[in-house]
Amino acid sequence: MLHMLKRHPIPISAFFRHSLVLTYAFPPEILQPFLPQGLVLDTFRGHAFLAVALVQTEHLRPSFLPSAMGKDFFLSGYRIFTRLAGGVQSKRGLRILRSDTDQPLMVCAGNLLTHYNYHLCQAAFEEHHNEIHWTIRTQRSEADLEVFARLSGSPPPLPSGSPFSTLAEARRFAGPLPYTFDYEKETRSIIGIRAMRQSWNPQPVEVEVRQNTFIDHEPFRSTQPILANAFHVRDVPYQWLRGADSHEHDSVPATLSRRDSNPAIQLAILRRHGCGHWCGVTGTAVSTQPRSYSTFAGHCTGSILADLIAARVALRLRPLSALRSELGLFSTI
Repeated sequence: MLHMLKRHPIPISAFFRHSLVLTYAFPPEILQPFLPQGLVLDTFRGHAFLAVALVQTEHLRPSFLPSAMGKDFFLSGYRIFTRLAGGVQSKRGLRILRSDTDQPLMVCAGNLLTHYNYHLCQAAFEEHHNEIHWTIRTQRSEADLEVFARLSGSPPPLPSGSPFSTLAEARRFAGPLPYTFDYEKETRSIIGIRAMRQSWNPQPVEVEVRQNTFIDHEPFRSTQPILANAFHVRDVPYQWLRGADSHEHDSVPATLSRRDSNPAIQLAILRRHGCGHWCGVTGTAVSTQPRSYSTFAGHCTGSILADLIAARVALRLRPLSALRSELGLFSTI
C-alpha cells in the first residue's frame, strides 16, 4: 500500500519565475537501459534526448491551499524523452532520472509522494539585466551544474551540431510534456502524472554551460553529448495533477487516455479483460505485464478496496455511493 503514496496523490500548484531547459542528444543505446518495460525512447533522426530542466519555483503548495501558503524552491530534473510502448498515437512523456532541490522539506515530501528521486543541493541564482546564472552543487559532485543564459536580443541560432533544422523541430523536445512516466515495481506498472500549464511559450536562448557533471559520468561520458537546444520561459502558473484517466484497449494495452476530462476522479479502475492486461489511475498506473485469470480477480478486488480508501481521502470523503454510480465500479469485476 505504501507504494501508492508515490503516485503523486496530491495535486500541486506553483509559479515558475524562470525555467531553463537544456536538451542533449545521445545515441539511443546510451539512454535505452534507463527505460523500464512499457516505455520506449522518443527519437528524432536517429537521436534520443536527455533534458536538464532548471526552475526557480515560487508558491509551491497543494492546489487546495492559497498561494500565500506556498514555498519557494529551486528545482532541477534530468529527464529522458519517452513514449508509452505500443499504439499508433502513443502518449509522449518524460522519465525522470534524478531531481535536485535546495530545500530539505522538498526532498522528504518529493521522495515520499513521487518517483522523482530528489536529492539535496546548494543552488545559487543570479539575474543581471538580461542574463541569468545558475550554480548548483551536489553532495558528491554527481550533478554539479553551472550555466549562463542570455535572454535579450533576437532568437539565436540552434547550437552547433544540433540534429534539429528548425526551431519548430527543436521545440518538440524542449519540454515539459503532458506526462511524466515512471515504473512501479510493486505492481509492474507504468505510473503517469499529468501536468498543466498556462501561457507556455518557450524562447530559444544562447547558453554557456561551464559545468555539467551529470553527463560526465558513465554511461554518458562514453559518447559525445550534443547540446541540441536551449529554451527559456518565465512567469508561468504550473500544476501537477493527481493523474490522468485511463482505459483499456484490446489491441493496444498500456495506453493512456484523456477520455474523461474530470481530474477529480483519480480512482484506480482495474478491469478483468480478455487480453489479460490491466490499467488504472491514482497517478495513472498502466500495467506492462499480462496476468492470469486465476490471480487477477483477487488482485482486482484488493486493489479496488485499497484505492477506495485512498479515494475517500483524495476526494474529501465524497460518498462512496456516488463514486460507484459514476465509475460503475462493481460492474467491471
